[in-house]
Parts: sequence; C-alpha cells; structure tokens
Amino acid sequence: GAHAAGVRRAATRSANAALPALAAAATYTVAPGETLGHIARRFGVGVDELMASNGIKNADAVQAGASLALPANAKDSQPKMQGLDETLRYMAAGGLAGVTVETVLFPLDTIKTRLQAAKAGKGLDLRGLYSGLSGNIPGCFTASAIFFGVYDPMKKQMEELWGKGSTPAHLVSAASAGLASSVVRVPTEVVKQRLQTGQFKGPVEAVKTIFAKEGARGFTRGYGAFLLRDLPFDAIEFVAYEGLKAQYTSVMGRRIEPVEASVLGGVAGAFTGAVTTPLDVLKTRFMTGGTAVKYKNLLDAAVTISREEGWRALFAGVQPRVTWIGIGGFIFFGCLEKSREVLGVVS
Repeated sequence: GAHAAGVRRAATRSANAALPALAAAATYTVAPGETLGHIARRFGVGVDELMASNGIKNADAVQAGASLALPANAKDSQPKMQGLDETLRYMAAGGLAGVTVETVLFPLDTIKTRLQAAKAGKGLDLRGLYSGLSGNIPGCFTASAIFFGVYDPMKKQMEELWGKGSTPAHLVSAASAGLASSVVRVPTEVVKQRLQTGQFKGPVEAVKTIFAKEGARGFTRGYGAFLLRDLPFDAIEFVAYEGLKAQYTSVMGRRIEPVEASVLGGVAGAFTGAVTTPLDVLKTRFMTGGTAVKYKNLLDAAVTISREEGWRALFAGVQPRVTWIGIGGFIFFGCLEKSREVLGVVS
C-alpha cells in the first residue's frame, strides 16, 4: 500500500513537472524588432491565425517580450541549435559573405594596393586587376569563418554581461575576432598583395619564393601594421553597424531586412575606411616591401613617408579605399544577413 502510494505520488509529480514544458512549447516570446509576419513565417502559420489565437486586433501593436499562444499546427522552422551547430552556421554565413565581397571588389582592392605601394610620381598599372584572386579565396573564406566563429558567440556572452546592444560588447568581440582571424588573414594578405603588385605570376610561385628568400617570417611581414589597422577597423566598423542596426530596428519596430542591412553596412564601411586609411598605407608598405623595407617601425615609417613624400601620401588610395569598403560593406552585410536568414541564425 505504502509502496503503491509512493509510486502514485511520483507519477503525479512527473506529470505536473511536464505541464510547464508543454505550455512552453505552445507559446513564443516576441524578440526585439520582431513582427507577427516574421513569427508567422517561422512557424508556418498565417498572421490571421496568430492574431485570432491571441485576440490581437492590431498586428503593429505587438511589443517585444509579449508571450504569444501558438496555433496547434505551428512548427518551428528554426529549432534551437546546439552551440557547435550554431557556431558553424555563423562561420559558414561569414565565410560566404567574405568570399562574395572579395570576388566582386577585387579589382578596386588591387588599384588601391598599387597606389599605396607606388612611390611618388610613379604611374599606375591597370593590367591584371584580378591577379591573386584564385589563391586568395580559400584564405578569405577561412579567415572570415574564423572571425564570425569568434565574434557571434562572444557577442552573445558579452551582451549577457553588459546588456543587449552594448557597445563594449561589440567592441571587444570584434577586436577579439579580428585577432583570432589574423593568423590566416595576414599570410593571405601578404601573398595577395605581392601578386597584386606584379611580383609573382601565381600563388604557388609566390609562396615558394617568399619562403625561400624570407623564411616563415616573410608571411608575417606587416603583422604589427595589419593589427594596428584591422583591429581598430573591425572594432569601429562593427560598433558602427551594430549601432545603426539597433537604432533602425528600434525606429522601424521590426527586424532588419538584408537590403536594409546593405545600406547601413555601406555607411559604416565608408566611414571606417576613411579614418583608417593611414594605417592601411603603413601596412601595405611593410607587406609589399619584402626585405627591402627601410623603416624601423610603424612610427618611423609614418614620419619617413610624411617627410619624403608629404603627409598626403599617408592618405594615398583613400578614394578607392572608401569606395571599395563602402560598397564592400553594402555587399558584405547584406549578404551576411541573408546567409544568416537562410541558415537559420538570424540575430
């Protein structure tokens, strides 16, 4: 008798414990910037069904944090992913966006590199503007994937500490992601820029020759200048983009669409490209100079270039750089948000 009563009590507790889980499965909490349209598409139901099941008369009146009862036929098309699966999707989306923008804008990048590498008074060679692209794609995809494999998970953790949309969270996450991806980005950039300036015919020849003449250190030339340019660049660009995105979604009262992300990304990219041009010039001089680099360090390079060529030389290529990065931001962030949407990791 006592044993049977104990079994009944245990069964009752188990049944009661299951009730909240069932209730949770039938409800959904509205995320910031989310509309009934987004939710309806996610769960494969009609907006009218959602409104009817929740007694909603005005679809635009739904606020973030509201709990919605889902129709019985609702099925989540974006089930909660495990951490590794989610991170891999972020990486794939970042890699695709990185390769897309690199391919489209490679000629502008080549012009910018040749302008910065050239000494004052030397003409610009417009031949072979796609030199180095094929060898750059694998490194570009890998570096972009590493960046977002660090950025997105870290941003989530930082926002839990400092609050959703926190500027320090975006700053720290972007700088950390840039540092991690630099392990691949720097050697890739060295080979790419040597090819862009016509020093080698192909990536295989470039890698063999650089290693033979300069050793492994040849692939890290300009590393300090690269970090000096790219860590601030990544931090500024992502803080600008995330800030614009947060303000825009707040005003519009819904999630951002990929085409809107493109516009905001273009603005963030152009601004960041302009203010970091001197750092980019210094990086290019170190990376393309090989063993002939005459500068002792970054400060010495900046002073020497300003004295011998004038301070304007530090802004060499600023117009193609701003154009390139502005258009690049337009393509990159639009492609990024679309890739995330397709892969089910919309932020």
